[in-house]
Amino acid sequence: MPNWRRRIILVAVLRIAFTTQRYIHPGFRLGGGSFQRRSPDVEGLQSGVSICWREGYVSKWFRFITVGLAALCAVLVVGAIAYPIACGGRIYPGVSVQGVDLGRLTVEEATVILVERLPDPAVQGISLRAGERSWRLSWADAGRTYDYAATAAAAYQVGRGGRWRERVLSAWRIRLDGHSIQPLITPSDPARVRIALQEAAALVSVPPTDAQLQITPAGAVPILGRPGRALDVEASTARVIQALVDGAAEVELVMTAVPPRLSEPEPALTLAGSLLSQPFTLVVDDPLTDYHAEFLVPAERLVTWLRAVPEYGADDARMALEVEEAAVRPGCWRSRRSWGRTDCWTSAGR
Repeated sequence: MPNWRRRIILVAVLRIAFTTQRYIHPGFRLGGGSFQRRSPDVEGLQSGVSICWREGYVSKWFRFITVGLAALCAVLVVGAIAYPIACGGRIYPGVSVQGVDLGRLTVEEATVILVERLPDPAVQGISLRAGERSWRLSWADAGRTYDYAATAAAAYQVGRGGRWRERVLSAWRIRLDGHSIQPLITPSDPARVRIALQEAAALVSVPPTDAQLQITPAGAVPILGRPGRALDVEASTARVIQALVDGAAEVELVMTAVPPRLSEPEPALTLAGSLLSQPFTLVVDDPLTDYHAEFLVPAERLVTWLRAVPEYGADDARMALEVEEAAVRPGCWRSRRSWGRTDCWTSAGR
């Protein structure tokens, strides 16, 4: 309730109480803790004097209280308006950056404090994972760091926007409740991130394995080609930069499958299987001497003559079957002629 209403009610209550006292207690007045008999005229005179004295007393104190309250309000208003002016050139008390208090500091002083107290970019970083391998990339390696000067300037601008009434209220609200802002960060350098990933590509990439062919007396055994994997540097660079912006603790790099150039050992597989699936006969025919002979070649010896060799073209690859000339050495073979004699065969003929 406003003070002027309280004053009016108090004066009215006192006037009613003292002027009607003789009618309520005719000939009596309460004083000194006991009833004393008084005449009505004397009682009325005393009541009027008491009322006038009390009204003057109340008015005096009311004026005193009013003047005091007005002075207090004036002091508060002047102080509230003068507070932002007193903080001119300095950050408002209560402003902090990631737990670092910057109140009452200039922009230059705040910049030095931020360099000293914010986490070291060489310590902060993000974990990179590619398959089963993982390692850490620091902010410094990615070219990412704090913009200390811009952060200090942003802290100085807190509470200094809007109309003068809003600025006054904001300054006091920041002082009482506090206000924290996030540090401004210089973005990562894509070139530095790309270089770091290219250096790690050799560690995480797995080359593909081309098909092979093992030739044994029991038959030809194919070994199919296996795909490898390689680090997609460009896609991984974009993913790492975005993860740093989002504040992620770990990021999965982009790996791509690399198919083998030779997935099947053909046509060597088909040719070797055809040669080893039936008895092999070596036919010697010399038209000059009219010599003709056939020799049986056991599988154990035949496999030493054969060799699977991959051949790579510009757009394709194949597995060829070649004969080891060094393995086909001169020797004696049992002829299949009816007389069953043993003939010696050389590379020059019989």
